[in-house]
Amino acid sequence: MEFISRVFFESPVWLGIFSFIAFAVVLFWRRRLESQSARRRAIPMTLGAIALLFLIEIVVETQREKILDRLDQFVTAIVKEQSTDAEEIISIAYNSEDVGRDAFVDSLRDWFRTH
Repeated sequence: MEFISRVFFESPVWLGIFSFIAFAVVLFWRRRLESQSARRRAIPMTLGAIALLFLIEIVVETQREKILDRLDQFVTAIVKEQSTDAEEIISIAYNSEDVGRDAFVDSLRDWFRTH
């Protein structure tokens, strides 16, 4: 399932490779079709399906992409030394090695003041 999610929803490069292969298969398969109307419709329908897949890839945001986006926001806040932006990203339920959210945020503020 992760492979399908990565190919169809997260990576335009992998989706492009898949689309190229699918289009090549349809081009070769098209010659073997007996119906003239099926031959005429094969390429436009394939191109439409490929366009639809790319549209879905743009619209859908997976959980992995959401996490990476939040991580990028946090790193940007740290690099710009904006403790208020970093505070908004840190969960209220944060607790790591008996250090709660408030203690962590206070240490961030102290670190920004010293640097």
